Amino acid sequence: MRTRLPWQWEALDDETSRAKVIGGWVLCHKTGSKSESMVFIQDKEHAWGFPIARAEAEPKKSIAQDF
Repeated sequence: MRTRLPWQWEALDDETSRAKVIGGWVLCHKTGSKSESMVFIQDKEHAWGFPIARAEAEPKKSIAQDF
């Protein structure tokens, strides 16, 4: 008997979302209303964190300090 696993999509930005699947992620990118592409990204441990959350958690450096 087959068991259906529901895909839970998580929005990464306005056009891109991802779903956790066995062995990795399915990444979906929509451009406009008629174009869509999907790709499988292998990540057995599902270690790919949410990139925006990590970027916001890091303290922002002032660019002027580098000069």
